[in-house]
Amino acid sequence: MTAIEQITRDVRFHQERGRMAAREAVGHAIAIGELLAQGRKQLKPAEWAEWLEGEFGWTKRHGLRYCQLARRRSEVLARVGPEASLRSALHALAAGSDTRVTRWAVVGFLDAPPPKGAEVITLIEQAKEWRLRKG
Repeated sequence: MTAIEQITRDVRFHQERGRMAAREAVGHAIAIGELLAQGRKQLKPAEWAEWLEGEFGWTKRHGLRYCQLARRRSEVLARVGPEASLRSALHALAAGSDTRVTRWAVVGFLDAPPPKGAEVITLIEQAKEWRLRKG
């Protein structure tokens, strides 16, 4: 086997492993959220925030996102499926609690075909407007 054939083989191996890991990300994130929720019940709010920072280097907000994923697992899995990326799962959470335009923009992209031509310009403008409103 030549060097380039070995490199090609190794890239394909790692590419597939990466895909496999990504498919498992949401399940692991939900499990983390369940465990963090258990830990939260054991500690006072300030202690929980300190624990998150000290043990994992996470902010309280980051920990709460995991807890929210666990708490709303059924909704998230129904929207994006168990093999979705963690980013898609977090977008699904945001879509469930945000404005109608944001909900359409986020969830619509998960199942819709890619936008074409003028749709892209419209979506960019809507995103800019939303971002300005959010600050």
